[in-house]
Amino acid sequence: MADFIDLAKPLKLATPGKAPIAGLTVADTAALEAIDSPWLGMVVYVEADGKTYRITELKDVSLGAFTKKAVSKYEAVPDKTDLDGKAPADHQHTLSDLSDLSDLENQFAAANHQHTLSDLSDLPDLDDKYAAADHDHAGTYAPANHQHTLSDLSDLSELENQFAAADHDHAGSYAPLQEGKIPSDCLPENTGAKPATITLPVPFDEDGDNVSLYVDIGTDPQFAEETYTRIRMTDHFAKMRVFYNETFHPLTEGHIGLPEYGATVSFTLDTEMFPGYVAGNTYYARYTWMDSKGAFDGWKGFIFSGDVADMAPIRMEYESPPSVKAEAAASGTLSLDYLDGEIQNYTMSSDLSIDLGDVANVPFGEALICNIRLTGGTLTVSNGNSSQTYTETKTYMVVVTNFVIPQIAVTETI
Repeated sequence: MADFIDLAKPLKLATPGKAPIAGLTVADTAALEAIDSPWLGMVVYVEADGKTYRITELKDVSLGAFTKKAVSKYEAVPDKTDLDGKAPADHQHTLSDLSDLSDLENQFAAANHQHTLSDLSDLPDLDDKYAAADHDHAGTYAPANHQHTLSDLSDLSELENQFAAADHDHAGSYAPLQEGKIPSDCLPENTGAKPATITLPVPFDEDGDNVSLYVDIGTDPQFAEETYTRIRMTDHFAKMRVFYNETFHPLTEGHIGLPEYGATVSFTLDTEMFPGYVAGNTYYARYTWMDSKGAFDGWKGFIFSGDVADMAPIRMEYESPPSVKAEAAASGTLSLDYLDGEIQNYTMSSDLSIDLGDVANVPFGEALICNIRLTGGTLTVSNGNSSQTYTETKTYMVVVTNFVIPQIAVTETI
């Protein structure tokens, strides 16, 4: 954890030039299926067809003696074009679309109207129903045997006039239709949108330090200065909850540590945390954890408009303790297997040889450490082409690494 930051200044991206937003970009769907360490709900952009996909199912894939998760199924995330295609802009509803008069009633019967079309058995009753004393119809009213039919109405505005009596209060004005739709500026903004709840993973810290959360939220994907608000756990811990030991716990301090490593923290946005926040709007966010020494693990980003949960585990340079094989006696030719332990210990009192060809199952990027305590005989270490011998009474450390081409070497004597 060698990176340090000054909290008096905005935090910088861990990788300059890389957009700190959620998801991953791959060339095609074949590359999508080969993503390393995927998780359910992961969003991936595929350049070949310009679509965004969501991971819906994972499978286990053998990797030597181990298994890893790989993408099994995915689905395309509908975009604006897909949604627009479901409702053509030129589609218009006409009166013939109404199956019965109850549908017509729903179109025009506001809450403060007392007349209901369901009271009418047929259209001739319409004259009797609305030719009451409190309606002011200028001129001579239609005779009782006159029948109004829907075909008599040239447009919906005429139907409105039939029902808008003088004592009815129609506040405001009607929005003019544009291509059969109500203009967007006449619609309420984000009607019914709920504040977003953010759920983030708590990292493992190598040194066992306490860690504190920092979240930046704004409208700029590049997080330019003055475009985002920084939410600090130290300021808003009272509104946060951490899940561990099978239940949620309220935070009582602005940092967390053991036993919360690997847990999740959740909080719901409000305008105190994020001034100007509008539920339902789309925002860009990034977050990081900082330990008590000021070291942090780099930014992780996502885009959201509603609830979001990032469940990927975070390790702040923390690794599980290596497996160790108990000390044993060895002589002759020694065969080594990584699966028996990352660290192995042997005592030799007679000649012993170790050849790279006799070492098995060392994963790529890993190393097998073999400590040989020599009390007698000669230790020979070779890679098939060359070899070294050791005869001094001491402990030798033999290391086998696998970085494309396996290597064996005596790296240290004790």
